[in-house]
Amino acid sequence: YLGFSLALAGCCGLVYRIVLFAATANAKDFFLPVRGTVGLLTALAVGMAHAFPLTEAGVGGVKLPRLLTFRLKSMPMAVVFTAIFGGVVSPVAFADAPFGTGAIFFAWLHIRYMMAFPAAGVL
Repeated sequence: YLGFSLALAGCCGLVYRIVLFAATANAKDFFLPVRGTVGLLTALAVGMAHAFPLTEAGVGGVKLPRLLTFRLKSMPMAVVFTAIFGGVVSPVAFADAPFGTGAIFFAWLHIRYMMAFPAAGVL
C-alpha cells in the first residue's frame, strides 16, 4: 500500500518538476531540494481515515474541546492543505505539495480498487 502510493506520488513530483522546468526554463527550480515526507504523511492519513473514519483526532490522548477536534476522515485533506499553505508562505516548501496530492489520490486508488478484503469476501 505505502510502496504503491509513494512510488506513484514520487512520479507525480517528478512530472511536476519536469513541467515546471519546461514552462519556466529555469534550471534552478528543477534542482531545489525535495523531501517528500508530505506524501508519506498523506498516505498514512488516508489509511487511518479508511480504518477509523469516525475516530476523533486528539493530542496525546487528551480530550480537546469540540471546536478544536476533527475526525480522522478529514486528516488527509488537512495534511495536503497544510502543505499547500506552507508552500504559499515558503515557496521552497511548495515543492513537496505534489507528493501530497499524488499520495492522496493513489492511496485512495489502491484502497478502493486494488486492496483485498478477505473478511468481506472481496479478493
